Amino acid sequence: MLTMSLNKKIRALRLQKNMTLQQVADVFGITRSAVSSWERGDTRPDQDKLMRLGKIFGISVENLLNSISVAEDTDSRINFAINTSLGLPLIPITEAARWRETMAGKSEDATLERIPCPFPHSPSAFITTVPGQSMFDPSGSKSYSEGDFIAVDPARPIANGCMVLVHKKSTDEVIFRQILIEGTRKMIQPLNKRWPDQIDTLGDEDIVIGVIIGKWVPE
Repeated sequence: MLTMSLNKKIRALRLQKNMTLQQVADVFGITRSAVSSWERGDTRPDQDKLMRLGKIFGISVENLLNSISVAEDTDSRINFAINTSLGLPLIPITEAARWRETMAGKSEDATLERIPCPFPHSPSAFITTVPGQSMFDPSGSKSYSEGDFIAVDPARPIANGCMVLVHKKSTDEVIFRQILIEGTRKMIQPLNKRWPDQIDTLGDEDIVIGVIIGKWVPE
């Protein structure tokens, strides 16, 4: 049992209900970031929203507001079988290599935020965000801005010209690039023609984490 403030209690109760930030936001007709702001303690829901939260979570407003104990410690790691019907987990791009090597297809942290994915995908797929401007090319047929959500599927076959996440073992970086295949040779390149590092050959130790299967542009 754990005593916690209102913001932490909202997050704990949401996780107990296996609800995503977006699912709670949809109940109120607000943005996901607004719910996230409640959980960080940056803002506080008004009285009407507190009453609706109580109904969603099956708790009285009085108990929601009081610093009472709830049975969920949001700092503990709770594992459960991956359920893609709840949406794909949103993970930092820096964790993508670890996801592929140790987490995909097994179990995952229940505290991970989930985002519904409209594209066909395998159970090991996940969502991350685009880092930097290396893949930004508004003049091309495809372009990715910093912060765009991208869905990555480690089970999708790699094809010449597709977009991929790559773990460069020499630098321990995870980078987002387009892959080029010529015979047995594999290369990667940014879409941004002004990017200083253009074509780079993949070494035997480098790992393609997964293929990008779609993107969303956040508002």
